[in-house]
Amino acid sequence: MVGLAMAIVLPTPPLAPQVGPDHRGLAQGGLEWLSTKGNRVVDQEGRTVLLRGFNDEALVQYPDHQAAPIDHADAVAMVGSAANVVRLPISWSRLEPVRGRFDQPYLDTIVATVQMLNQNHLYVILDMHFYPNWNPT
Repeated sequence: MVGLAMAIVLPTPPLAPQVGPDHRGLAQGGLEWLSTKGNRVVDQEGRTVLLRGFNDEALVQYPDHQAAPIDHADAVAMVGSAANVVRLPISWSRLEPVRGRFDQPYLDTIVATVQMLNQNHLYVILDMHFYPNWNPT
């Protein structure tokens, strides 16, 4: 029996995380760094953290509609509902509309949205979305 292996390598620019070598202390917006321990999310003291939150579609691109932007009032309402996390889907079709070229205004919008949510004491889970067979161009 003959085996065949194939690898596809796509050229991408290197990504440089903006996190310092010491994760102790507070993250952006005064939020404590979280990590995982086994199957639990824990704080810096090792205590289990229960994440309660919302899903917001403000930055995801759908073929048939665009969600309204998320703003400070939305974040305040989320916190008022005892939320501490927001799942924020983002779209690959908006991030890299043309192969090899990233959309800087979209990246800036993602950063500004995450910062605004963090400043309102909300953690953010970025969730990459890809819709096959859909090309807006």
